[in-house]
Amino acid sequence: MINKEKRKRRKKFLEKLNEYIEKRNSKKLFEEQYFDISSDGVVHIPVRVEDSPFSSFGGRNDLSPELIEYIESTAYSVPVDRPLSVEFTGIAGEDEADVEKAYRKYFDLKLADKCLDHTVAIVKSVWLLGIGILFLGLSVLFANVVAENFLYEILAVIASFSLWESVDFFLLERVNAKTEKLDAAQLLLADLKFFGEQPMQKETKEE
Repeated sequence: MINKEKRKRRKKFLEKLNEYIEKRNSKKLFEEQYFDISSDGVVHIPVRVEDSPFSSFGGRNDLSPELIEYIESTAYSVPVDRPLSVEFTGIAGEDEADVEKAYRKYFDLKLADKCLDHTVAIVKSVWLLGIGILFLGLSVLFANVVAENFLYEILAVIASFSLWESVDFFLLERVNAKTEKLDAAQLLLADLKFFGEQPMQKETKEE
């Protein structure tokens, strides 16, 4: 009787879970629920700045790590095919130009870094594939020529390791680097907007 009740509860839970996952996998519903999307398809990312937007170490040349982290984490789930509009509230005057310059600088450097990572992952994958094929051929050759199979086993292990690492770099490292490259490019190409006053402060004053 207890097992029957447990199975019923488990079945009900799995049904709810599958229903949620089905809705979650709907791109349209997901975007409508979590993103502020205008009629032209632009995703708006509001950034409310109450403290200095600049780094305490780099000054006005760099944005604060907290601000960068917030922007990246907020934009992380936005599909890369969606254009972004990063909208700063609480920044006005000469700060606008300095914030935009520091913003573009950061994501430009990050994009260049991720492009390099992507290229390195591809090159490593190709080199390891070549090494794996070479040692695999040598292992087969020594297996037929040498009576002792000790050398064959060493060559076979090296070949297996190289081929596995090649697959790992191609399927994991390359894909991760490409994803990070596209994320950086999406933020670099985002439209930046600035609003001088805090909406919450403005409403408080009116009240």
